[in-house]
Amino acid sequence: MNDNILQIKNITKKFPGVTALSDVSFNVERGEIHGICGENGAGKSTLVKILSGVYPADTYEGSIVYDSQPLRFDNLGIKNAIEKGIAVVYQELVLVPEMTVGENIFLGREPKTGKGSINWNRLYADTNQILKKYNLNIPFSAKVSTLGVGRQQMVVIAKALSENVKVVDYPKNKIIFNAGDQGDSFYVIKNGSVRVFIEAPVSKEKIILSTLSEGDYFGEMALLTGGPRSASVETVSNVTLLRLDKSSFDELLKEDPQISISISHMLSQRLLQANLQRAASEQFYQSKIAPSGSLSETPVMDVLKFCEENSLTGLLILEHNNKKAEIKFLKGNVHKVEMDDLGDADAMDALTSWNDGRFRIEPSLFFHEEDTLPAASNDEIFNQKEVKEKSDKKLSEINIPELLEIFLKLSFEKLVDLIGSQKLREITTKAHEQCKSFFPTLETCKFEVVPEIMIELARPEKWTDKETLAIAVFLETVIKNSQTLVFGMSYLNLAELAGESRPALNDISFFDYMEHAKEFSL
Repeated sequence: MNDNILQIKNITKKFPGVTALSDVSFNVERGEIHGICGENGAGKSTLVKILSGVYPADTYEGSIVYDSQPLRFDNLGIKNAIEKGIAVVYQELVLVPEMTVGENIFLGREPKTGKGSINWNRLYADTNQILKKYNLNIPFSAKVSTLGVGRQQMVVIAKALSENVKVVDYPKNKIIFNAGDQGDSFYVIKNGSVRVFIEAPVSKEKIILSTLSEGDYFGEMALLTGGPRSASVETVSNVTLLRLDKSSFDELLKEDPQISISISHMLSQRLLQANLQRAASEQFYQSKIAPSGSLSETPVMDVLKFCEENSLTGLLILEHNNKKAEIKFLKGNVHKVEMDDLGDADAMDALTSWNDGRFRIEPSLFFHEEDTLPAASNDEIFNQKEVKEKSDKKLSEINIPELLEIFLKLSFEKLVDLIGSQKLREITTKAHEQCKSFFPTLETCKFEVVPEIMIELARPEKWTDKETLAIAVFLETVIKNSQTLVFGMSYLNLAELAGESRPALNDISFFDYMEHAKEFSL
């Protein structure tokens, strides 16, 4: 069976005074990726232009067979090539530098007056409307040559999306599409916000990759491939979307292939990078809070070693068949093993033979070591159970949400002195939106700066380390976003601001969580 998707036979292309290609032949099999190398003037671009229909068949010698069919493009070669599935992704943006933004967007389809001349007032009015629709902060009358690369890319987006879009509305908590659904459209958010997520393979837990709002876009890979969706998208609020269907895009591709391919290529890279960054952040969060896995992949002894090396204070839960063991750790040391009615030594002997099953590590803020209690006299004999009961009682007396509310208010008061209340309000609102997609507990928290500072944290039935980490990440995000406004913010010592609250905050390891929060990339 002939598995060649492309056969180039004896291609020769001549220009006046020069032969660009001389008797070039090679085959490409399905699924192969080839690189064409050569010095300037070697004929690389000429060969690509022949394949993509820029040069009609009667302008060169030789033959081309594509997908077992002879390939001969006439004067409509580019359009024919696109219809065959052959396209070129150019590395340069296809814009006319000396034309304005409006002229580039409407190039070839300029609005006309009744006398047939270009209606400039209509052209620039329509351009301004398009730029506002997509929240693109670009002067509509500026020459493209005066814009940076980023803004030129925005002009390419506006040009490609200025036609063939539909306005669609979705209510809150509505799935727009699921991972695995056929890709058939690209969306720009006009109003509202959505979240992009995947499900963990084993636990089916929802992992948020990104939260998108007004002016953001998603689903662009559908325009390129029409393949299955790689992630799911659901609405966070009522949203209005601008939708470009693949069928409309294909028509646009025929009319202006270079611009359309450039925009699709650029958008795909943007979303890929954003998703990788969010996935890395989520992976950090999962690993810091509750690592879990299979005992067949990670042996029991390796899990125990991990807990020891990472100074775990909390629980290691092991499950094998119908059996379950809980190992309590204090600063990396085994404190207690609970498994049926076995003693610690017998239980450890039994569970180290488990070759399959599951494990889960649960760090705990409510498990303190003995040295947090008053020192004993030389004559006093401590019972380990009594020590733990005293330690648990000490922590249970701390109202953690109230403690953190006081500390957040102190921190906000300091930030108001440094950057002002209006700026802090903007930064706080943004940080809240960024963080609550990772931490659902923040959905019910309130952070107000104007007219006065007011903090109200959630009151779950049981405050856990996840809630403490959520507040730490939120505060660290506020501080990080404030650093762009004030020189020297990196030297701000929050622990000193805590005052009398500092020992209690140390008791719940809040400042340790602040250090962990710096590793987030929001």
